[in-house]
Amino acid sequence: MPKFLIDPTSKYPLHEQIKEGVRIALAFGELRPGDTLPSIRELAAELNVGAAIVRRAYEQLSDAGILDISRSRRVIVHREVRDSRESKHSEEKICKLAEKILPQVLKLGVHPQSFAVYLQHWLRQSKNNESLILFGECNHVQADQFAEDVAKAWRVPVRGMDFDSLRRASRKELQGARHLCTIPFHYEEACEVAKKHRLKVVTVSVHWDPKMLERIRGLKPGSRVALVFKRRDYVEYGQLFIKQIQGQFPNAEVVFGAVIMEDIEPLSGWLERREWQLVYFSNRIWEELPANVRSSPDVETPTLQIDPVSLERARVEVGILF
Repeated sequence: MPKFLIDPTSKYPLHEQIKEGVRIALAFGELRPGDTLPSIRELAAELNVGAAIVRRAYEQLSDAGILDISRSRRVIVHREVRDSRESKHSEEKICKLAEKILPQVLKLGVHPQSFAVYLQHWLRQSKNNESLILFGECNHVQADQFAEDVAKAWRVPVRGMDFDSLRRASRKELQGARHLCTIPFHYEEACEVAKKHRLKVVTVSVHWDPKMLERIRGLKPGSRVALVFKRRDYVEYGQLFIKQIQGQFPNAEVVFGAVIMEDIEPLSGWLERREWQLVYFSNRIWEELPANVRSSPDVETPTLQIDPVSLERARVEVGILF
């Protein structure tokens, strides 16, 4: 069992230090799937901190799919968490690199913690660190939002870009980028774009925004909901999209249907016929719509949220160990 250490004098929040300790222990094999951690009270006593601090750390790790907190208050490492032995060779190299750097830092007369602070500052200022990870989406607004969510969770810069901008970008513009994250619906398009820039595609799963689901549940029985796609998007992922949203309402009397944007002419006349009680235009179409259409009470764009468990798994794929 790893020994958790915290620094009460650090500006870094105590609950984040505990979370980091768990992730480091997992990364270097001190913790493995199925292992049991100290209870909230036990760890609070061991670290001499309030139980609320440990509870916050454990609950956030549970939300991310790393820990299971049972009703009996046992805290167990989730059995589906990546086992560190999968990348043992890389982690051994990291340890050797740290062992090599430390004597050089001491030889310079610099305190190791001071060097660590300087290194973090240098990384934040480094332009090469700004675009190592990209998040691709069909709409730049959604790409930026997902990138912001991922950056907050991983505590590293993530740059959002729509796929058309990625296609136009030169290799020089994306110099240093290594990974392109995207959601499963756009996997094929991401692979096509990634090939040009020699990026590795990493998918991050999503779930439907609860507000969107609640809006649909509030419709009267027999209501019809349209999902409007561009033809190429419908061919690529439209049927899967429809199937997944239908799966959220197995017993509801709501009819979902796909509509191809290129087949709608004129748009205003189609909407005025009110054949559909609620219309969702895909993210790729949304910004192209006239303002009066976007402001219509029966017109929206699908809203998705990143799944924290999937985000935790993807974190390791892009090389963020803790």
